[in-house]
Amino acid sequence: MSMLEFHSDATAMNLSTEGAYVTQLKSGAVDVLFPAQGGIPICAPIFGPGELVGLKQHGFARNVEWDVLRRSTDEAVLTFDAAEHPELPDSYQGCAMTYTVKIRENSLLLSLGIDNHGDKAL
Repeated sequence: MSMLEFHSDATAMNLSTEGAYVTQLKSGAVDVLFPAQGGIPICAPIFGPGELVGLKQHGFARNVEWDVLRRSTDEAVLTFDAAEHPELPDSYQGCAMTYTVKIRENSLLLSLGIDNHGDKAL
């Protein structure tokens, strides 16, 4: 697990590669996120109970290590490819995700893309 730190003007953010989890966001000296509430986790490829589809609650994205594809002082692109994780159910082996996190002055931009490269529906 790596903790990535980002800064843009008066905005700062910490992002863990474990679960692609935004753990802290500050605007100046003010904490925007409440750590006791959990930061910003990713719920993917499902949201809610996963028992019916063979997954834990809220999917597996928040419980796996993500790869850093690109990084700058104020932006990161993380990727996850389920094909590299044989422990996941077969129906999810085609799942590939890209998560882009950008900070700007007084703002946080998040984008999650989920692609299915497999022959089974996710």
